[in-house]
Amino acid sequence: AWDIENQTLIAKKGFRGEIITKRSFLNYEFSLEYKLLEGTSDSGVGIFAGEPDQGYLEIQLYNQRSGDLYKIGAAQIVTDDGNPLGFRSSKFKDANEEKWGEWNKMEIRVSDGQSEIKVNGEVQNRALSKDPRPSKIVLRNEGTGVKFRNLLLKKL
Repeated sequence: AWDIENQTLIAKKGFRGEIITKRSFLNYEFSLEYKLLEGTSDSGVGIFAGEPDQGYLEIQLYNQRSGDLYKIGAAQIVTDDGNPLGFRSSKFKDANEEKWGEWNKMEIRVSDGQSEIKVNGEVQNRALSKDPRPSKIVLRNEGTGVKFRNLLLKKL
């Protein structure tokens, strides 16, 4: 379901799957560039991932909706307005992504359970884990083509 070519991680079309870090992190910055290969490419970055039954917060990678938040499983997440995340929370501002097929940059900063998500340098969402503790990071492929490059994880 995944391949590496020219220092680019490729989530292949037609396959679903996740890549999950072995180690857990509490305070970090994670940046990456991503390219949606079709107008309907659907992927995400997961944070606050613990045991499989605990779920995680997915940061959407989708044409014109990158930066939206989705609750996956039983994750206990509070949105920026202080309300529990039901299933989805839309990003703050209008889409600032490049057209699908172009590279975009996402920056995720997590500090003691508080997260801030930027798309192409603009803050698009924030959320808080109700259970701040070291957790894993997930790259998710939902069966459509997407590429990742310049993945950088920096401990704070």
